[in-house]
Amino acid sequence: CFLNSFLGIFCLLFLSVIVCYFYRLLFVIFYQLLSVMMKLVLNRFRTVRGAVVGRLSLEIADRKGGVVDHEPICDTVEREGGCLEPGEYRVVVAKCRSFARKMMFLEAVKKEASSSSDASSGVGCSPLPLPEICERCCLERKHHRFGCLDELHALSCPMLQPGNGPFRLRKGGILIGEAHAPGFVLRSQELFLQLFDRVNKVLRRRGEVVVEVKEEMG
Repeated sequence: CFLNSFLGIFCLLFLSVIVCYFYRLLFVIFYQLLSVMMKLVLNRFRTVRGAVVGRLSLEIADRKGGVVDHEPICDTVEREGGCLEPGEYRVVVAKCRSFARKMMFLEAVKKEASSSSDASSGVGCSPLPLPEICERCCLERKHHRFGCLDELHALSCPMLQPGNGPFRLRKGGILIGEAHAPGFVLRSQELFLQLFDRVNKVLRRRGEVVVEVKEEMG
């Protein structure tokens, strides 16, 4: 009788382990199915009086991963001399002290072969952590609000952001909106919030958002 009860308890424990493992496997598969990747493409196509104008679009792929179309999202405006290098950048949502809200920062996606050289040269990304960048940005904006902006322009802080014009952008800043002549942006806040909501939904589902910067200057 004791042996039978012992075998029964052992069988129950074994079955419970199998069931837990099965449910964990199902959860991993379901999580992978929910995880999505959102790829944005920024095409720069002209420069007007110190402003680099481009267009941001969403890459639409089929089930096999092939690109079938691009959905236009908005125009982009950057400051000439402060543009990011062409390449791929990962979107990271974090709090920005300058805007007093969460913003879409851009982090360079390093290739395996060139990760060491990119890290040493600092191409496409800032060598400073975000809290230190925010501290320096607030300081430079306060000191140069009505004066020289050279030090603010030299501060590397790649991000997608709203604004009226590119001439107070830090290095790597990208304005979102409708581009008008020359370098003036309309509907920036509205289009920025729409893009932020789309990006944030993907990130909350543990997905990944990548921006590919291209130059197609005519």
